[in-house]
Amino acid sequence: MNKQVLYDSVDAIYEKYKDDPYMSERIETYIKNQLPCIIEGFHQDYETRQSRMKDLLVEKDKFINDFLLFHPYYYVSATNKYFYYDGIHYYEYTEDNILIKILTTITKEKTLLCWKQKTKLTIMKMIKENLLLKSIPETTTIQNVLSILYPTFFTSKTEAKYFLCILGDNINKKNTHLNHFLPNSCKLCIQELNYICLTVFGTQLTNTIKHKFSGHAYETSRFLKVNETIQNDFNIDILLQSAMDILCVACHYSIRYGDSDTYVSTYSHDKELNDYVFSLQHQTQDTVMDDFINSYIVFEKNTSQTHQYEISWKNMLYLWKHYLSLNNWPFIVSMAVCKQLITSKLQDNYNATTDSFYGTTNNENDTSEYEINEITFMFQKWCSMNHVNHQMMTDDKMIDLIQFYFPTIDIIQNKYIYNISCSIWNKHHDIDLAIEHYKLETDDKTVKYKENAYLFYCKFIVGIHKNREQIVSKLFFMRYIDELQ
Repeated sequence: MNKQVLYDSVDAIYEKYKDDPYMSERIETYIKNQLPCIIEGFHQDYETRQSRMKDLLVEKDKFINDFLLFHPYYYVSATNKYFYYDGIHYYEYTEDNILIKILTTITKEKTLLCWKQKTKLTIMKMIKENLLLKSIPETTTIQNVLSILYPTFFTSKTEAKYFLCILGDNINKKNTHLNHFLPNSCKLCIQELNYICLTVFGTQLTNTIKHKFSGHAYETSRFLKVNETIQNDFNIDILLQSAMDILCVACHYSIRYGDSDTYVSTYSHDKELNDYVFSLQHQTQDTVMDDFINSYIVFEKNTSQTHQYEISWKNMLYLWKHYLSLNNWPFIVSMAVCKQLITSKLQDNYNATTDSFYGTTNNENDTSEYEINEITFMFQKWCSMNHVNHQMMTDDKMIDLIQFYFPTIDIIQNKYIYNISCSIWNKHHDIDLAIEHYKLETDDKTVKYKENAYLFYCKFIVGIHKNREQIVSKLFFMRYIDELQ
């Protein structure tokens, strides 16, 4: 306020009416008596408004903070979608429902009725800044998600967490140069999650997830095992009902641990998982093939021109598939490259005419997997053949004997023993023989109809062994046929 300007204004009024007694008297009375009261009234009104404004601002901030605290809404800008989190599950909400909730809450509390629209706009702006990608789930939500994945999908919680980190990395577009290989058994589940992810976040969940190895670089390849029985035992509706929770926990883990690689190498403290995930990172096709040959092939020591043993290419290919299966790897080398590498490394033993490797034999002696009840049966059969009493032998006793005399052997799920062989019962030989007859007696030359092939095999084996105990399980049969193909 400029004092001189005020003087000039009053002086101008004075000069205008100085010769008019009536106006002079009125001006003097107004300035002395009325103007101070009016100005004081202006001042009091202003102070009241300021105080009210301050109270409203405090009330508005408190209301907004309380509202967002008790109504945690989140936003996804890519799809313009809103979500609500009740501390256990995430739900999609429409913008209209959120607006109704805001306005009804303001009306109910009454203190901000005059600022209803202003408060509504402020809250909506803050909700749009509260991104779903950065939400932090409660422990209850995290444990619920892990209980869905473990043990149904994975054999350990660290595997389940690694899987979630992979999903989160894809949503957050991290480590897009990597390739995460998961078996086909979980393909349907991942496809369903990917559809929901596209709907919610507008981004692909499967950018780095692969189910088939096709010329990918070993250095950027990562592996994760999934339970083989998932397709038969899992109800996909359970997964879909918790899909939002799974995706949000995945985003949280990706941010919390940095990325999936960092989780495994730094936070999981799981050596077995770490070794498997990065099993090809420092390998090449040559080093892998060298390890295969060293592990599976035995060379004859004699130097004569005649050789007692040889491995056909078909059998060599079977051994290679067995090696991959043992390491839980997909076909990390194409068939053409595989044959080229093996024949090159075993060129002194390879006979192109017979397509076989002479002077070599299988180091595994055609190993297979056997169930405890099968081992018990074979023991009983051996006892009968050798006139030894076996009436007291049971599956439980067999487990006890194996664990006592062979403590290094792993009995998986108290039922399976892998990588052993038996001279009494060669499972692979039985299947091979049955399939040969199946192809001769049917038009299914490529074993396309596996169910029919299994039924034929069962009848065939009963005819040979005169018992049903030496029939392999359907799962074993199907898996072996897949390996042959």
